[in-house]
Amino acid sequence: MGEESEETGEALEEVSAFRQIEGLSLTFTAELGRHSAPLKRWLSLGVGSQISLDRSWKDPLNLRLNGQLVGHGRVVLVGNQFGVVVDQWGKR
Repeated sequence: MGEESEETGEALEEVSAFRQIEGLSLTFTAELGRHSAPLKRWLSLGVGSQISLDRSWKDPLNLRLNGQLVGHGRVVLVGNQFGVVVDQWGKR
């Protein structure tokens, strides 16, 4: 009986700890692609400039929480806004 009480107490502590952090705000980013170039290139950009990214339009997006890769997805329209459908989430 004492063992069951300890397990219940530990479970309640875990729930309490989770409730303390579940309100934290994280930044979600859907990364379409990247491009590295010398500063001279960036300074020469203007309206109408084009930048090639390191991915095809068919490739999945990288999904990040606070900069950390957490999954992959694809772009969709949600009303008049862009959205993301999550195809993979978490570690595999």
